Amino acid sequence: VNGNKMFLSIRWKIMLFLSGITFTLSASMVYYDINLTHKQFEFKRLEQFRSNTRLFQKLLSDNSKLLSQIAEFSENRLDLQNLSKDTNKDKAEDIWKDFNEQFDLLYFQVRQTVDQVSFTGSGLDLNENNKIQYDLFNYTLVHYLQITSKKTENISFIYCFDECLFFTIIPIPHEKGLNYIVLGKSLADTFILFHQTVEENVGILQQLNQSTNNFAQSHNKQRILKNWDKYVLAVTEFEQTMPLLQKISQRFDELKIIENTLFLLDGFYLSVANLSTGLESKQLSINQSSMIDFIILKDETDAYNELNNSKIRVLLVGFMIWFISQFILFYVMNQSVSRLRNLSSSLKYLTLPNYDKARYAVVRTKARYLNDEFDD
Repeated sequence: VNGNKMFLSIRWKIMLFLSGITFTLSASMVYYDINLTHKQFEFKRLEQFRSNTRLFQKLLSDNSKLLSQIAEFSENRLDLQNLSKDTNKDKAEDIWKDFNEQFDLLYFQVRQTVDQVSFTGSGLDLNENNKIQYDLFNYTLVHYLQITSKKTENISFIYCFDECLFFTIIPIPHEKGLNYIVLGKSLADTFILFHQTVEENVGILQQLNQSTNNFAQSHNKQRILKNWDKYVLAVTEFEQTMPLLQKISQRFDELKIIENTLFLLDGFYLSVANLSTGLESKQLSINQSSMIDFIILKDETDAYNELNNSKIRVLLVGFMIWFISQFILFYVMNQSVSRLRNLSSSLKYLTLPNYDKARYAVVRTKARYLNDEFDD
């Protein structure tokens, strides 16, 4: 201290200046690496969602191919122009029974026109006694039949009753127009296979309407997600997954708010992926009258903790690099300032004058390859 003024040596002025620069550079690198780590994490999650969507799409396409093969086989065995004959009806009945047993086929219908039904085989609990459900399904079916008649190509759609079915309509051209074969298969096997492949809990949610609400109230109120106005038709590991869905729906007003995003619930980081939003196919429709959501409920706690650990590692490595750089900087600065101090102490001999003593008072660098201006 000189008088009332604080004294700060040149060494520390330079050290503070260079430390500030190196700290800024280190902090920038750490910030960049942490952001990069987070982006890679999100990119991996997005790729996983796309991969799951492609897998689900493939499983649905496999269903469509199977139903198309059944339709081709049926076409070869039936005289579609003369289905009113008893022999053809008996053949249709035999085909329906065979495929119902072999492939769990739940719906088999042959139409001579969009509006004229020749034969129907059904394993569904669907009749005119349940008029709302019956009318809604027939309205949906005729809607897709009309689309098929315009495009003259196979159309597939998903429709849910108390369970979800995958339907395919196959147009059969003939001289006078088109016949139609309508086939429906349960999606239960598809979802079980999908669940086993992705190793995550999957579920089917359906928008509540007059028909589904009556069904939900009379069957299982526990499956109703009131805040989302949806009914859980099916979900894997029901005992564990259903309470989670209830809590999630109570916390968030809409499913869209949390689609494909991480959120914290009861100490766990979870995500809900809606596969319905990622399905893209000109031959596949999820009927809007049923408003179906196919979801994956995933526990990402381990992945999120690993992300945080990676960020901490990046931070620690950045700090260690900065700390080591400060140590090296301090050593270099200390050596340089020590030589300056040694030089300044030799200046008194120049005033005597005693040049030889002044020259020998300056400590020279031992390693010749480290010589500097003081060694000249």
